[in-house]
Amino acid sequence: MAATICDTFQQLADTTWELIESAHQLGMRWSEESNTESLLLELRRRHPSQIFIQAFTKRREVKLGADWEWWFLGRTRVYGMRVQAKRISLPRETFGKLRYTPKGHRKDQMTTLIERAQHDGLTPTYCFYVASQRYTRGHLAGCHLASAVTAFGLPNRPRASCEKCWLKYASAARFVADALALFSVPICWRRRRSRCKCGRRNAIACPRRIGNCPPSAKHHHRG
Repeated sequence: MAATICDTFQQLADTTWELIESAHQLGMRWSEESNTESLLLELRRRHPSQIFIQAFTKRREVKLGADWEWWFLGRTRVYGMRVQAKRISLPRETFGKLRYTPKGHRKDQMTTLIERAQHDGLTPTYCFYVASQRYTRGHLAGCHLASAVTAFGLPNRPRASCEKCWLKYASAARFVADALALFSVPICWRRRRSRCKCGRRNAIACPRRIGNCPPSAKHHHRG
């Protein structure tokens, strides 16, 4: 039986924990960017028809407050998140600042993420990459997701020991499952019999025919 997208999230969360932990023990570097690239590549490779992913450049990250966005695609419904990643630092077990303000900008990263994502019709989200020497994976997961709106009232630099934090954060697999069940919206894409300008027949989500879908989702096709 093929793995579901939630199964894949759980597997990648375990891998994230192991890589962060191993890198710390061996004195090697495993950056937030490295983990993000590996995570997104595996998700796209394993579920090409179920998830659309757009990673952002550093310049776009400053403008949008996010590292990437992803869209979970069902037969009739779609759910999009714009995501900012934060990697835990060992051995202190703290994360980078949630309200970091880029040089030359008046708004902090969290405010930018929330405002721009909501304007574009996506859920502003944080993805926390976790490993801990104090807690087991039964207590925490290697990837936790939280709505940026929910995380707004939390400490600017969360810690693994912050029980208040983890009550508000969910494991990535659980968050995605709940989001798809509760917060997905009807898909606004339609099948077309004619050939699209891009050459694809019966395309769903042709970038020139989408209508009112958020602009950043306009490059994905399903046949």
